[in-house]
Order: sequence, then C-alpha cells, then structure tokens
Amino acid sequence: QTTPLEAGTYFLFVDSDAASQKGDFALAVSLTSAVLPANDTCEAPKEIFFSPSGIATDIGSTLYSLDQYQSYCDPEGGGPDVIYSFTAGTLQSITATVESDEFQPTLILYREACGVGEPYTCSVDGNLFVPNQPGGEYFLVVDGTGEKEWGAFDLTLSLD
Repeated sequence: QTTPLEAGTYFLFVDSDAASQKGDFALAVSLTSAVLPANDTCEAPKEIFFSPSGIATDIGSTLYSLDQYQSYCDPEGGGPDVIYSFTAGTLQSITATVESDEFQPTLILYREACGVGEPYTCSVDGNLFVPNQPGGEYFLVVDGTGEKEWGAFDLTLSLD
C-alpha cells in the first residue's frame, strides 16, 4: 500500500531474497480514486460548533485535497489544504491547535471573507493564538508546508 502517487507510469518488480526462492505467485494491483474532502474549498467549509465551555474538536485529513491557499507566513507553501468556519464573539480570544504525525501543519485564519486578500493571521507551527479579536465569522485553513505534506490531523479550537 502506498501514499498517493502523482500521475505517471510506474514499474513494479517482484523479486526474491535468493536464487533458490522462485516459483509461481499471484499479484493483484488496484487503484483507489482520489476523492476531494467535502471542505476542500472556501465555498464549502466545515462548520465548527463549540461546546458550552468554548471548545471544539475535529479529526480531519488533507489527503487528496488541493493546494488553493497560502499566506505570508509560508509564501513557498504548496501543501494541500482544508477549510473550517466558525463564529467568535467580540473580544473573545481564539486558540487553534493542529497536531499531526504525518505532516507539519500551517494555519491560516481569515476573517469575514474566506481566501480573499491577506489573511487575518497565520502560523507555521500548527498553533495559533489571537487575543481579544473583533468577533464575527472566521475561516481556518489547515495547510501543509509543502507539495507532499498531507495527512490526518487533530484540530482543537477554543474561545475564551
């Protein structure tokens, strides 16, 4: 089983450890279509809902998503990204944490308009803190730092 492969021609070799290890074998190869995540664009962000204590969590993935957004924090960027939306009250602080064993997440936060103009703020270490923000609708982009930086992640958002 492999991680996603780029389009192209590939060769698979079947070999043994020694000359005496030979014989018939069966080989099966299958391809799995790359299905875009539902929250791949600003047109369809995944809405986040907070608990009464102001905490929201999600288990997500950037696997098969497209690279559509980047920020001044990581201008070279180039990683696949997914989008979340949420509403914060005036003067609440926003804390976002994304942890992954598979890639280094970059976070991009837009306010009021997703993917338009410069982001409100961003971070290249998977942690974001915005104190006493003006409130309204926010869009959080979970991005990879490079073309092949993708995978599963745990998102935790809190409003204080």
